[in-house]
Amino acid sequence: MGSGKSTIGPMLASRLEWTFADLDNLIEAKIGTSIATFFSRKGEAAFRQLETEILEETSSLAQTVIAVGGGALCSKNNLSWALENGTVVYLEVSTPFLVGRLREEYTTRPMLLNEQGEPLNEEGITERITALLSTRIPYYTQAHITINTDRKALSAIAREIQQQFQNSIQAKPEVGGR
Repeated sequence: MGSGKSTIGPMLASRLEWTFADLDNLIEAKIGTSIATFFSRKGEAAFRQLETEILEETSSLAQTVIAVGGGALCSKNNLSWALENGTVVYLEVSTPFLVGRLREEYTTRPMLLNEQGEPLNEEGITERITALLSTRIPYYTQAHITINTDRKALSAIAREIQQQFQNSIQAKPEVGGR
C-alpha cells in the first residue's frame, strides 16, 4: 500500500517489453464496483478471498508485471503461490515516506479508515501503517527481490528491479541438466 507498485509496475513492464496488470483493477473489473465499496459492504475476509481467486487467475498471463495490493501476499498460501509462479519484488519503503505518500489518499484506502469509515488523522495513519507493516514484513521479506524506494526516482527503481530480475534469470541453472 503506497509503495509505488502501480506507478513503477508499468515502467518496469515497459522496460521488459511486457504487459502490466494491476490486481486491484482486475478485481474491480470482476466485481463491477470499487474495492472500497466492496470492502465496506462485504468486509475484509470476503475481499481477501476474492483477491486470492483473482491472483490465481493471473497464472494465465505470460510476460506480465502484476502489481498486487499490500495485503495480497500476506497469507502463506498466496505468498507460496506467488513465489512458485513468478518473481516477487518487495518495494520497501519506510513508515515516514509511506505516510507522506498516502497523505492525499486517506479517503480512498479502506485500510486507512476507522471503524466508522472515516479517514484516520495523520497520527492514526502512522499507527495503522506501523501495525500493518509489523504483520506484513515477515511476508514481504520472503520476496525474491527487495528494493528500498526511499529517496529514489521512480525510473531508478524500475531500472534497479529490471537489473536484479535479469541477473536472477541469468543465475538460474537450466532445467534438464544442460
